[in-house]
Amino acid sequence: MSTRQLTELSRGFVNRVRQAVLERRDLVLSWRRESAVQAADGGPLLLGRFNTASGSTLLVRGDDSGPALLITSSPGPAIFAAGTGGNPGVFGTGDGGSGVFGSSPAAGVLGAGDETGVVGVGPAGVSGVSSAAGPDGGGLGVGGDASGPSSIGVAARGAIGVYAVSTGEDAFLMSGGIGVFGTNEGRGWAARFDGEVTVNGGFVANIKSAAVPFPDGTRRRLYCMESPDTWFEDFGEARLAGGRAEVLLATDFAAIVDTTGYHVFVTPHDADSSGLAVVARLADRFEVRELAHGDGASTFSYRIVARRKDLTPPRLAPISPEATAAVTPPQRPPAPTPPEPPPSNLLNPPRG
Repeated sequence: MSTRQLTELSRGFVNRVRQAVLERRDLVLSWRRESAVQAADGGPLLLGRFNTASGSTLLVRGDDSGPALLITSSPGPAIFAAGTGGNPGVFGTGDGGSGVFGSSPAAGVLGAGDETGVVGVGPAGVSGVSSAAGPDGGGLGVGGDASGPSSIGVAARGAIGVYAVSTGEDAFLMSGGIGVFGTNEGRGWAARFDGEVTVNGGFVANIKSAAVPFPDGTRRRLYCMESPDTWFEDFGEARLAGGRAEVLLATDFAAIVDTTGYHVFVTPHDADSSGLAVVARLADRFEVRELAHGDGASTFSYRIVARRKDLTPPRLAPISPEATAAVTPPQRPPAPTPPEPPPSNLLNPPRG
């Protein structure tokens, strides 16, 4: 299933869940206006072994002092719910609180499904918080594992599909944290971006190249020319008149470079020329003369190299070894195992 198909499928299911949430919210609020049946704290609550009624079983607590239903179990699951006919196994709504809250040394809430294990609807559809810490790395706020050949561990769609913030020192790099960390297992890519990418800050790479279409239908790497300083270049062609030329700098190029000191390299196109010299470099233009008092009228090429105006980083600035060193990310906690379902006679009780 493609990412687009998965997104459309999830969107339709989320819309159905959202509508159900609104309907159930209104229904629950109307129930809360009715007087609830009082029960002694700590006393037994008997819902019945089998619920064969056509409607829902309603449990309402008459105050806001705690949960309406609290169940603990050890070592098995406290609640096992199976939904049929496209309905959810567990459906929770909260009036200012959490619809479903799970706490466990292992998995607080575990969802397993042929399509979607857990669906969240709201300002934060799914929110994960991890407080684990240790020498091998911390825990995971939200983690996703997918084992299929074209499966997706975590899929996100929205105005901002994925938003990540680094909050402090990283345990396994022993340096500042990392907002997004990508690595690959095998021959894959650590990251891929289809579309425009903006980086507000420094960008460090061992190799920088462009993927250029080749006549045979393939794409080939063309590598960047590197410099120990921040130089910008511009190129052009001009013509001598009586052995002289005055060439104006392009206004857009002059606006972003330091024009108090720049380099100009010229190449004559006439084999009979004795050569050319750049005799003046001004803020808006430069002047060229032919050697040996020549009076030629041929064309010539020029290359201008100037420093960037807005930034002055140090020459050959060192970077920390951790920035490009091969690292091993912290060990992920083992994926939880879904609990075994109850016996079939409990899931499909006899009627009558």
